[in-house]
Amino acid sequence: MRAGNPRARIGDVESVPRSNAMCPLVFALLVPGCPDDGRSSSGFGGSLGSLTSDQLTEGGSSNEGGLSGQGDAADGTATGGFKFDLSNAEGGESPPCVEGNCGCNAVDILFVIDSSTSMGAYQQGLAAAAPAFADAIVESLPSGVDLHIGVTTSSFYGGGGGTSPGESNCSPNYEGAGLQGRDDLFQWYWTPHAMPYDENGGQGRLREHAGKTYFAMTTGGDPVAMKEWLSGNISAVGEEGSVWEMVAAGAAYPFHPANAAANGGFLRDAGAVLVIVALTDEVDNSPEAVQTYHDMIVAAKQMCGGDPCVVTAGIMQPCMASAPDNVLYPLLASFGKPPVLADVGPELGDCFKDCESGDIDACEILDPPVSCADLAAGKGTPQYADAVGNALAQVIAQTCETIPPAG
Repeated sequence: MRAGNPRARIGDVESVPRSNAMCPLVFALLVPGCPDDGRSSSGFGGSLGSLTSDQLTEGGSSNEGGLSGQGDAADGTATGGFKFDLSNAEGGESPPCVEGNCGCNAVDILFVIDSSTSMGAYQQGLAAAAPAFADAIVESLPSGVDLHIGVTTSSFYGGGGGTSPGESNCSPNYEGAGLQGRDDLFQWYWTPHAMPYDENGGQGRLREHAGKTYFAMTTGGDPVAMKEWLSGNISAVGEEGSVWEMVAAGAAYPFHPANAAANGGFLRDAGAVLVIVALTDEVDNSPEAVQTYHDMIVAAKQMCGGDPCVVTAGIMQPCMASAPDNVLYPLLASFGKPPVLADVGPELGDCFKDCESGDIDACEILDPPVSCADLAAGKGTPQYADAVGNALAQVIAQTCETIPPAG
């Protein structure tokens, strides 16, 4: 839920100069192999190399809030940790990718959706872009790659009360919520192993939709059913989750042992690329350290090779790339390659509501205005389709080519 956060209107998608056919045209997008466009660090332009180790762990604190077991996943990295549905459990680590033995078997795609108040229009925008993403991923990968797609949310608090701190230019207003700082957020942070509660898609559980916790298909097949399931699931997330947007936690806890039963079968390790796509309109409130979340994710990808097997993307405010008290962007950037990024854009909730009620014919917030029909088709947020469409699909395909298959 956004409060006190003035935003400039955003019109057409800005094009990034390119000297390579693989470099897509999206707002401040950085793709491996694409030239740096020289943007300042105040927007989506800082490369991973510009982030220091301090910045990658900044914004999270050690667990002083009394939650037990928070370090289990990080410790498990060194000892083998917990694994989901391993493809090559008997064979140890996958061999190096050599000529003639390259190309992943599988791709697991996790959408992490902010479910707080004010997110409805952004969810509609991403849902409208989902078919383009489905087409792009199927077209970019060779036939026969096994796809799993799941959705989870930012919700990690099942109690009532509390007020989101709000923000201005990606700086949270903790004092306005009666807090002294990020450490106080632990009281609103219920992890699944310590304080489980029942919420579809909460605490890192995959969100069930149309009887499925994730959708499985093979490239080369017809993606129509996948498009419908993904669009429907994203649209159905809604705005009734916790007001404390903990998107980074939502990206990591699907791989925590406490969610093994709920999420079993979704993630493959050896021979599989893991893709994490985050959608949020505010600064992340996840209270643990970036390294804790990073290690939780990588612990589930040890047989594949860890960091090189993880691809990330984010649809968020540009200032999150440089905000000092932030966890989500450094997490997305911590796997050795820049995340694919797009600006979440202006708040279009009133436009969607007025279009659906028949009160307006076009959304005047956008410049130039977009008709109601085009708004519903995702043309009011073209940067979503660019980022999670061809741009992300190309990075997934490039990464897949470097991953040795399982077995």
